[in-house]
Amino acid sequence: MVWHRTHGLCLLMVAALVSHILRTNYGSFSQLMSRSMSNVTYLGQEQAQNIDIELFDDYKFSIDQLMELAGLAVAKAVEKSYPSRGEVLVVCGPGNNGGDGLVAARHLALFNYKPTVVYPKQPSKHPFPSILHQVCRIRGSREFTAILNP
Repeated sequence: MVWHRTHGLCLLMVAALVSHILRTNYGSFSQLMSRSMSNVTYLGQEQAQNIDIELFDDYKFSIDQLMELAGLAVAKAVEKSYPSRGEVLVVCGPGNNGGDGLVAARHLALFNYKPTVVYPKQPSKHPFPSILHQVCRIRGSREFTAILNP
């Protein structure tokens, strides 16, 4: 969930939305890249999982790369929709989509937003500790708040 106080709006960015922004119902990543993004539609869970498998197996993407791309896409969407650079609340769960949220928070801080991250359950498996460390390091140079165990 991303919340931007300046506009008083609540944008529900369901974890899967990050993936859906970049995918269509054509069934494969290569087909997606050959189509116009003006025809974007939402996928079901099985279709999304098949595209993930293709990205991992056929294109050799790592989880780190996919999280980075997804988090940057979300941050850029927030920047485009809310250019006033206000406060942003990012709520992250323990799964891969939570990692996407952490990456988005890092980018938003670098874009001069003031993110507050709520991350109540932090997994210890790779790459989560590294991403959380990167997000928390921004505190020294940017306005940033992390609520790790509310």
